[in-house]
Amino acid sequence: MKEYILTFAENGTGNGEFAYIGGKSLLPSDIMWPKNPKGENLVLIMTIPTNFLNKYLNNQFTRDKIISVFTTYDKKNYFLDTIVYHGDDEGLNNIKEGFTRVIFHDIDDTARNECECEIPKRLFELEMIEDEGECGGSKLGGRPCLLQNKTLKLDDYEFVLQIYGGDFPGNYDDIFYLSDSMGYLYLSNKGDGVFFTQCT
Repeated sequence: MKEYILTFAENGTGNGEFAYIGGKSLLPSDIMWPKNPKGENLVLIMTIPTNFLNKYLNNQFTRDKIISVFTTYDKKNYFLDTIVYHGDDEGLNNIKEGFTRVIFHDIDDTARNECECEIPKRLFELEMIEDEGECGGSKLGGRPCLLQNKTLKLDDYEFVLQIYGGDFPGNYDDIFYLSDSMGYLYLSNKGDGVFFTQCT
């Protein structure tokens, strides 16, 4: 089972196949910018080509698509409970209601941002982990680590990556409210996904 240490660089080598955190979205113009149930525009946190996942993790996603991952974020007000999931129904309901969003879509050449803030763009950089199960911060593939409850109701989904809040650049290490929060991305071959956070 392949897994990689995941780091982020302003000027990367390109082994991330142009996957990146922050920056502008490649959402087509006919897809509305996602909002949470409070009517607030979500923040783009990741853009990942399906070709990238197929190459490095041997997935079988539809080729030439983009996966855009969004989250609720508020510099002034508490929002942690809306994006956390520990296996409880309330947390999963918050995620499914749209406090975070995972969208599979076609590539649009016109980059856009319709949120008040924009995280500085950083490219994925990968380093293969030789010892399976090595854990720490952000990583791609393998098994999720630091999960506080491994009994999650996500049987139709496969773990893809985890990202440490403190790895976000600039003043956005609080993107998951606490800088030591970990975000987890699970995807299905049906073309949908779940993103949530956990923290100690």
